[in-house]
Amino acid sequence: MYFLDRSALPVVTIATLAGIVNISLFLFFSFIEPLRPLRPLWLVQKNLMHK
Repeated sequence: MYFLDRSALPVVTIATLAGIVNISLFLFFSFIEPLRPLRPLWLVQKNLMHK
């Protein structure tokens, strides 16, 4: 197991935290976005341009 290796522990911890943050942000935005259907169109276009 990776957890027995001391040098791998920080990597596993960071990867786990990053995964948790990613999932939380994904869930947050997927719940919030449907509640804001009246977002201005120019704002959407501006976001698409920056990506």
